[in-house]
Amino acid sequence: MSKKKNSEDHQEFVTVLFARNLAEAEFYKALLEDQEIPVLIEDENTEAMGLPDMARGVPVMVPEEQLELAQDIIEQRTALDDDIEDNGEDEEDEDEEEDEFEDMEELDLEEAEEEEFDDEEEEEDEDEDEEER
Repeated sequence: MSKKKNSEDHQEFVTVLFARNLAEAEFYKALLEDQEIPVLIEDENTEAMGLPDMARGVPVMVPEEQLELAQDIIEQRTALDDDIEDNGEDEEDEDEEEDEFEDMEELDLEEAEEEEFDDEEEEEDEDEDEEER
């Protein structure tokens, strides 16, 4: 776990997560700051200064004494996102089922119309046969 001292208030900051990119790091920063947790983001400029390499992602850092709280907040948000994603998949499944049902109804209507048409043709053929006799 990497640590960094914040020169302003002499707090030890530790990495709470590695974001995939700077935009995601900014998202988590806003999320945590809304809960009054100070956040530092290591970006591409810090790599040039000889700090940790960014291959694992963009480090999002919080004060060491607020690490557990920050982890809890992130876990709750992740769980919420997962629930939303799962519900979205359920809705998609329902939409697909409705589409299949509608397709079946259309097929049934088409088959019924074809049967009606076939019945009418048979009746006409029978009428013609009777007229020829």
